Amino acid sequence: MNWYSKLKQADFPLPSFDYKDPNDEDRLRGGFHSVDSDMTEEDAKKQEQKHPKLTYEGSGSYGVAFVNEGNMVIKYTTHYSEFASANHILILQEQLGGRIPGFVKVIDTEKLKNDVFAIVMEKLEPLNNKEQCFVKAVRTGAYSEFENDPFFLEVSTKYEKMLFDIDRSGGDPWDAHRYNIGKLPNGQYVMFDLGGLFE
Repeated sequence: MNWYSKLKQADFPLPSFDYKDPNDEDRLRGGFHSVDSDMTEEDAKKQEQKHPKLTYEGSGSYGVAFVNEGNMVIKYTTHYSEFASANHILILQEQLGGRIPGFVKVIDTEKLKNDVFAIVMEKLEPLNNKEQCFVKAVRTGAYSEFENDPFFLEVSTKYEKMLFDIDRSGGDPWDAHRYNIGKLPNGQYVMFDLGGLFE
């Protein structure tokens, strides 16, 4: 029995799929497939009890994310590096008494069976389309057409500050692309995909 079936039996809230056959293996890609392969029925039931009302937020290469009633993101991942980075951030937050600049605030982590990990973090506002475009331009160096745009200067300044903050904390922002960044209420950019940051 796969994770999708286990969670359906446990009434675990799942995203709706556009596929005609809910048992079609093509519905599971990337993070869904990783978690599907390894989450046990026991863990699925425990997580459903712990987080009874979740809504689907998104998925990536190694995990799938939901938002709980408290507006926190719960990410299930098979990427040990992300779990280790989240724990490292938790330690830094405790040592420094609060948020670590450049990173999402991590609330909790949990190691489940079969190398599945749960990470609870604050929910961020996603970058809008123009911000994503400008972040991509900065990353690729293809920004000459935007250089005189005041909003581009604002975005590039926020992005460069985030990279500086991550580097200053000992992290490696190699994966700080437009889909791994969110905004705090004050507009500051932070990275929420933590895989490989402290390897």
